[in-house]
Amino acid sequence: MLRILRAFAWMRWRMLINSFEKTGSRDTLERFSIAAENLGPIIATLLLVPTSLVLAGVGGAAGYALGSGDAESILIAAARYLLIFVPVLAIVGPLVLPAADRANPVRLLLLPIPPSTLYVAQSSVAFGDIWNLLVLPLVIGIPAGIAATGEWPAALVVLTGSMLLVLVVVGVASVATCALALIV
Repeated sequence: MLRILRAFAWMRWRMLINSFEKTGSRDTLERFSIAAENLGPIIATLLLVPTSLVLAGVGGAAGYALGSGDAESILIAAARYLLIFVPVLAIVGPLVLPAADRANPVRLLLLPIPPSTLYVAQSSVAFGDIWNLLVLPLVIGIPAGIAATGEWPAALVVLTGSMLLVLVVVGVASVATCALALIV
């Protein structure tokens, strides 16, 4: 399974590198367009780092408030509303921002690869969506904040629930993307 996933990662890397290489069949405007298309996610990642740090701070402060027994904190309410909104974005997101570089899962079923490996490869692409990336610092910050108060058993329970939430959101995003691909 790891060998197949490495092959998928290598294929994505080669597609990125090949898009930057100069070929005689492309004019300057087309090369600039392809470079901007490939550099856009890199620039977006650099802009998302401060947002991720803020969300990790909010999650840590909310977790610390939970661990301290302050259930009426505004940070807990903010984290709760953000986490409620993420599954909705996972469903609506593919309609608003469809990912053009995702492979058609029906076509990939023709390859001699186990379906479970294809599901892992297809679902890992869901972390390319902004809302799936930005939920990670929040769901890791909450158990870290609880653990900072010394409530280790509660932190482990919340960490387990956080990882289950991430898995559910990624699964919902994969189903929504596949359903959109089938409809289109």
